[in-house]
Amino acid sequence: MENLTGGTPPVRYLPCVVPCKLYFTVRKIREGEREKLISSGFSLPEKTADENILVGIFDDEIIGFACHDYSDGQIYDNIVVNVFVSEGYRRKGYGTELFYAVCRLIDTRKYDILSDKVFDDGSGSPGMGFAASLNAEDWQALYLMEYTGEPYRNIDESHIIPYRDEFFDELDRIKYEAWQPLGADYGFKLHVGSEETRREWNDDKANAFVYMLDGKPVALASCGTDSHMHGLFVSPKCSGRGIGKLLVQYCTNEVFRRGYKKATLSVLSRNPAMRIYEKLGFRICGTEHYYRVKAGNIVCGIENNGK
Repeated sequence: MENLTGGTPPVRYLPCVVPCKLYFTVRKIREGEREKLISSGFSLPEKTADENILVGIFDDEIIGFACHDYSDGQIYDNIVVNVFVSEGYRRKGYGTELFYAVCRLIDTRKYDILSDKVFDDGSGSPGMGFAASLNAEDWQALYLMEYTGEPYRNIDESHIIPYRDEFFDELDRIKYEAWQPLGADYGFKLHVGSEETRREWNDDKANAFVYMLDGKPVALASCGTDSHMHGLFVSPKCSGRGIGKLLVQYCTNEVFRRGYKKATLSVLSRNPAMRIYEKLGFRICGTEHYYRVKAGNIVCGIENNGK
C-alpha cells in the first residue's frame, strides 16, 4: 500500500503482548495543565498543590489524573487520593497504575490502612470495580442526606452566635471529645490543635455557628457555602439537651434564607446522630462506600471518581 507521496508507509512494530498499554505513561503535572484539565471536565480538587498531582498520558493526550492531599497540617491520620480516568479509557488498568504511582509520592510509613471511597447514587459506579481490584473489604458507609421540606418554626435562636476565632481552642478540644468514640469505632484518629483546622474554621466563619451555654461555646455547625451542612459536634457533657437538633434546624433555615431549595449533609452509617436527622425529615439520597486494605505500614484514603 502506498501513501499520497508515493512511498511505502513505515511499519510500526509493537513488541508488546498488551499493546493497549504501550503508549501509556505517568508523570507530574506541568505548568498550564491544571487549567486544561479543569476546562476538559476533570474534577481536580481546587486546593491540591501541583507537586501532589500526576497525570496519565496516552499517545500524548492526558486521559486521567491522580493526586493526594497530604500537607504538613494533617487533621486526620489518613490521606485522600483522587483517581480519575476518562470514560473511554476505563477498565484498562490505567487508574490502578495512576493510583500506585501517586502512592509512591507519599510517606506511607505513618499509615496502616488503605481505603477507597466510591459514591453510589443507586445507578451503580465503575469505582466499585476499582475497590474489587484491590481485594478491599467493606469498611464503612457515608450517607448523603437531604431535606426539602418547609423551614423549621419556633426554634430558640437566643444561644446561637456566629463563630469567632477566640472560640477555637475550646471548640477544637470539644470536637475531639465528641468525635473520638466514633473515630475509635471506625479506626481513624483525630488530632487536636491543628493550624489547618483553625484556618478552615476562620475561612468558613461566615457560615459557622456556635451554641453558647453559660457564656461558653459547647457546640458548632456550619451551613456551608453551597447548601451542604457540615462540621456538627456537641460537647458530650451537653448531650441529650437537643442542642445538636437545634443547630441542624438553625443551619437548615439559614440555607433556605440564602435561596436554596434543599439542605444536605453527610453522616457515617454508625453515627447515632443519623436518628436525629431522620426525625427532622432528612432522607438518604446517596451513599459513599468505603473499602479498606490492611497493608502493613501503608495507607492512603482514596476518593475514586470513576476508574
